[in-house]
Amino acid sequence: MAAVVPLAAAQWPWVGFARSFFPNLAGRSLPFAVGSAFLINPAVALTASHVVYDTVNYGGQALQVDLTFPGQPTIRAAEFIPTNEWINQDSANNYAFSAFDIAAIFFNPPLSGVPFVGFDSGVNLPGEITVVGFTGNNYPTVPFYGGTCFPTASSFDAFRISYPLGTLDGMSGSPVYTVDSSNRPTVRGIHTSLPVPDSGNALRFTDGILNLINRTWLGR
Repeated sequence: MAAVVPLAAAQWPWVGFARSFFPNLAGRSLPFAVGSAFLINPAVALTASHVVYDTVNYGGQALQVDLTFPGQPTIRAAEFIPTNEWINQDSANNYAFSAFDIAAIFFNPPLSGVPFVGFDSGVNLPGEITVVGFTGNNYPTVPFYGGTCFPTASSFDAFRISYPLGTLDGMSGSPVYTVDSSNRPTVRGIHTSLPVPDSGNALRFTDGILNLINRTWLGR
């Protein structure tokens, strides 16, 4: 088992800290849940669906989502859209192995000064994967963690990526990426769950997920 370790968030300027203000958290001293997201276009970031829509814990759809990218002011999302399948099917029990736990976060106007990352298929992964994201522990101090390991076999491999990485609560929505010979990252999935201790699990970018991102969300 590999461990995530503290990292300098400034080295990942395209990964943001998400605060989701849910109905059931209104009036509390900390009125939001936390997660991570990553920018794929000046106007679009991706995260896990349950970061913005959580029936089990927080009463359903978030009322507001704010993102903070390293070195940038906090930005309020103009819109955030989880998948219909997550809303109507998997949110009922926050299904850890969902094939639909992905959401888009939209910014209007588009962000300037924040770089974005490339993404591609998560099928037949080329070697090691890296997971990085915010934990939200001890807010307003927001630690950033990450780790690298090889994926492991799972019965859900058709649409999930499993890895022996000790991921932490609050890292949902983190990018799961590979790097090429030039150390350029390409996101292959979204970290969504810790099905057992000292592990991690991600939604794999299949053809269907790539079609959703490219045609539905980037094609708007």
